Amino acid sequence: MVAGNPFVIEKDTRILYPEDNVLLERNTQFLAGYIEETTGRRLKVEPGQGGNDENVIMLGLDASIDNPEGYELTVLPDRVTIKKGRLPMGFSMVCRRCASLFLL
Repeated sequence: MVAGNPFVIEKDTRILYPEDNVLLERNTQFLAGYIEETTGRRLKVEPGQGGNDENVIMLGLDASIDNPEGYELTVLPDRVTIKKGRLPMGFSMVCRRCASLFLL
């Protein structure tokens, strides 16, 4: 773990998911709802890869994550990336765990 500047959810923070991925879109909506439930702030959900965007939370799949329950969470001051293995099953639990970290 590396100490540094935190990621802060602002009113214009967006949550992105890979285009044409209905399962991840649903999980992104779930994450947005959970964040709204706990913070009162509704984040915009849209397809996209993030690129050079700032103030985004990005969900995605990563075939290099072999463990079916494994995921990778990267937190930078300008973005959060949550990657799950090849199958999106279990992504809602990952989203719930990660969303709880935003409240610390």
